[in-house]
Formats: sequence, structure tokens, C-alpha cells
Amino acid sequence: MLQVAKGHVLNHNGMRGEVPCSADVHDEPDYVFDIKLSCDNKMCMVSSSDMAVHIYDLKSFSFVKRIHVHEDRISNISFSRNSPNMFWTSSDDRTVKFWDFSSTLYEMKPIITFKFEEEVQTFAVNQNDTLLAVGLGCDIHFVNVQKAISLKIPVVSSETLKSCDLGAYSDIHSDLITQLDFIPNNDTILCSSGEDGLICVFDTAVESYEEAVVSILNIGCPIRKFGYFGPNFEGLFALSTVETASFWHYPSAQRIAFFPDLREKLSVDYLVDCSYVAHTFSLQLFAASFEGHGSFVRIEPNGFSIEGGQMLGQHTSTIRCCVPLFDSTSHNIRGYLTGGEDGKLLLWNSDGSFSQDSCVMDDGIESENQTSRADAIRDDTTITVLSKLQEPLSGSSKSKKKLHQSKVHLKQKHKKCIGLRHDPY
Repeated sequence: MLQVAKGHVLNHNGMRGEVPCSADVHDEPDYVFDIKLSCDNKMCMVSSSDMAVHIYDLKSFSFVKRIHVHEDRISNISFSRNSPNMFWTSSDDRTVKFWDFSSTLYEMKPIITFKFEEEVQTFAVNQNDTLLAVGLGCDIHFVNVQKAISLKIPVVSSETLKSCDLGAYSDIHSDLITQLDFIPNNDTILCSSGEDGLICVFDTAVESYEEAVVSILNIGCPIRKFGYFGPNFEGLFALSTVETASFWHYPSAQRIAFFPDLREKLSVDYLVDCSYVAHTFSLQLFAASFEGHGSFVRIEPNGFSIEGGQMLGQHTSTIRCCVPLFDSTSHNIRGYLTGGEDGKLLLWNSDGSFSQDSCVMDDGIESENQTSRADAIRDDTTITVLSKLQEPLSGSSKSKKKLHQSKVHLKQKHKKCIGLRHDPY
């Protein structure tokens, strides 16, 4: 079972205690892989190394449900952007599954399971859960979800899947695809990242595959994580496996800023994630150490200055993910959730201090109120970069397509379906 804390930590073996609790853990804890929030921001889903997802109520931070979702490592999770009770999962077991956790069945089963011929590295789903993009090796495959569900079979085999196939972008990357994601305010723009160091941006509404490529961003090293920022989400950040951070304007393929030495500047071991704060037009970068100490870093819009933030001291191992919680009225960040390889899911105040005003909840059982606060360590490092856009990569987006050697292939008979995303059925 995961350790869950709001101000405190629940030990892996179910015992309650003050933080840190590593001395009380007798069994090896399950890793926390990822944290995702529901579209109404009322629920949180956590994927872990026990091949299950754990659902929590964000208002009370109480446990809701544990669902065993796969038979191998979970590679990606995502809540539906259309329904707060529905979510998607993928795995090395070669499947992508669509779930409804409001089901009253004792043994919960997915709405539908898609079986592929190889391991699923990642996936992305559009706003209405009708278009599924799946990363298989170096290719992106598209599936008509509505048609698959209309078949009324719980498991769609790789053979049956051909009837729901909308085509594929083949060999778009020269190495494994690491992430797929539709832009939040545009249901047709899809971005893909790979271990080849490229982020490719596609407009899936364009019929001709030659014209589908919007831009290609050459990050220069394998990409661990990317995301969007800006009022129209035209900004894109990329965090690499060698711990560099770069910021781009994706429509023009121009790099805005590049930070190659954040580890040294901030005295951290790795970068975890970035979050866009809309009302201040700024980014919050979260970095951490292998010992479990984390640092919040504010990236300003005027010149991309970075100021070291407070350190966190309650995790005891690598921190895998960090998710901001926004106030529904002021839209300010009211706190953060972090998950790590120590099996802990922790809640922090917006200033980075450990939340101490509530009690531990586990499967609906409440503990006595205990308090603890992390030591705050100030890092005075400041980096400033001119706000002027740097020169774009040599050549226009069109010329970069030609330089990219790989080709985007869309199956001829399904090309029109991809090009009519507003009415694909």
C-alpha cells in the first residue's frame, strides 16, 4: 500500500508515525511513478510499481480505491479530459485500457482494452476520448475509440484493432518515443518526444502527411518530460535525461531559453517537472536530490530569471513526480503533491513547507493529529537570460523536415479520417 500524507506519513505496512518513517518500513515500498488530477480537480490518481493505480479524494485526502490495472510495469496514466470518473492506462504488457472508477462492480474491469503487438511506451487521448494516439517503438498509431467501443467487445485484439485503425506516423523518431500529448486548448495538435532528442509537433487535422508536421524541435539529448506554457500554450518546455532545461516557441521552432547547468547552479541531482501558473504568466520548476530533498524554482517571464526556492526534506529517496494544486477561486497555487521511490505521496504548502494542519487518512481511517515541518534552506542562486528569442535552428520548419531523414507515413486508406478530426466517424 502507498504511504499517503497530509502533514504526516503513513508507513508502508499501515502503521502511523511521525516523519520521516523509513525506519518503520519493514517491506520494500512500492514506487510512485506518476500523479494525475481529474478534470474537475477533485480526485487524484497515483500509479505505482505494484501495477495498480490508487485513487484519492483531494478535499479530504482520503483513500477511495485501489485498482489493479496491468500485469506489467505501468508506462502512462491519464484522466479523461471529459469525465472526472474515467481514466486511461498503458503498460509494458502491450495494452492500453479505458476505465470508469465509479463502477460498483466488486472486481472492477476496464470499459475496453486495446491489445498491441509490442510494448506501449506512452499514449495520448483527445478531449472527447474519441482519438487514441499510441507510441509503439518509433511510431505513432491512431485508433478510432468510438468505433472500437461500438464493436461491444471488452478486449480488442491486435487483429481486430485493424478495423479501428486510423493510420500511423511511421519512423517519425529514430529512437523510442518517450511522451505523447495533445495541446490543452487544441484537440488536433499532437506533440511527440523521443530518445533521439527531437520533439515533433503535428496537426492531425491536416490530410496530407507532408503538411502535418508543424515544427521539429532539436533538443539535442534524450527527452524525459515536456509540457506547455503561455496564454495560448504556444510555449513548450523540455527537460532532458542529462538534466538540461530548454524553453521553446513551438510554432516557429525558436528556442527562447536554455539552461545546461541547473544541477550545479541549484545543487540538485535531477529535474522533475515544470508547471505553468497562468495568472502570473510564470513557470514553477521542481528539482530534487537522490536523498529526497526538493527545490521549487520560479521562472519569471521577463528574461527567464530563475531563483532558488525552499528545500523539502520529507522524502527519503528519488522524487518521481510533482503536481501543483490550484485554488479554484484565485487560481493561485495552494500546494503541491509529490511522489517518490520511497512509496510516499506527500502534500506541501504553496511556499514549499510541509503541510501540518491535518491528519493522516488511510482507507477512510483517521489518525490522531501530529505535526512536522521540513527545514527550509534558501538557495540564493539567480540566473538571468535575455528575453529576446534566440535564433531558430538553421532553416525553416519545412527545411527541418527535410533534414530530419525520417518520414511520416499515413496509411492511404485512412488518411482522410485523420484529416477530418472534427468529424472522424
